[in-house]
Amino acid sequence: MTEFNLHRRALLIGDNPKRVKSTIFPPWSLPQVEFIDVCERCDLCHEACPERIIHKGKGGFPEVNFSQAECTFCGKCLLACQSNAFIPKKKYRATEAWPKKQASILSKCLSLNAIMCRSCADYCDADAIQFQLKLGGIAIPKIAIDKCTACGACVHACPNQSIEITDE
Repeated sequence: MTEFNLHRRALLIGDNPKRVKSTIFPPWSLPQVEFIDVCERCDLCHEACPERIIHKGKGGFPEVNFSQAECTFCGKCLLACQSNAFIPKKKYRATEAWPKKQASILSKCLSLNAIMCRSCADYCDADAIQFQLKLGGIAIPKIAIDKCTACGACVHACPNQSIEITDE
């Protein structure tokens, strides 16, 4: 089994490796190295996704893009997979879909820049985003990592793309 390094791949195909974002494979997929070895790039998971968040990424592997919608953890992608690219379990929990991923708030967040916005918290079903008042009336968003499922609802809801799902 060879290790697949997206930063190295970016350099070799002419992309800037520093701008390579953390790839998000479908929920409950095997770890990156194993997933890339097993995935047949058949697009069955993409076709099965009712939210249409799974797209063909670089190298033809399925990647999740939260810009249009969130993951509802319906499990249709893993049921559609014929190549066993997903972790076999008896019960799938949303909190285990992306165990090493979490939402993070960027400095361009409207609330962090004294502009009233709480869209991310409004869309977070897990109540992982709370706003704490700071002196001067500014509400500071905080993400409870233990509650965050990395579903992408906050990413989709953010009006200026100030939230991204990253590795822990």
